[in-house]
Amino acid sequence: MCPIIWDRNEFGITILTMENACSHYQCYPMVYIPLRKFMQSCDLWSELKLHTVFWEPPLYGIPRDHAENERIKCSYLIEFASDLAPICKKWARGCIEQCSQRSHEASNEVFVQIVMFNETRKARIMDAISRHDLQAP
Repeated sequence: MCPIIWDRNEFGITILTMENACSHYQCYPMVYIPLRKFMQSCDLWSELKLHTVFWEPPLYGIPRDHAENERIKCSYLIEFASDLAPICKKWARGCIEQCSQRSHEASNEVFVQIVMFNETRKARIMDAISRHDLQAP
């Protein structure tokens, strides 16, 4: 389990396996998205204010290497995580890297948990999830 972003006024994002799913926040709406799907969802990243150049057209028409793009995206996301538990950060980085290498085992076991504390943000996050054709529980 690795908390990435935790803003009590907006939302919380955690990378975890289901056996480590925490029930402390059951009074708030939350969704679980497979890590691989989360890493591919531009709409969801944008709604969570994580949008970067990864989904923009390449500058000057120069194509980007997919593997390098995924590595940079992983590094960007992990940098939001606290340094208080570096072992968690290392675990999350490994999970993201495995999922980007098409490891089916990791992609079926590792999820991104999004806890929504803000009702207006909840509607926009759910809309982004539906646009990316993800299933909300």
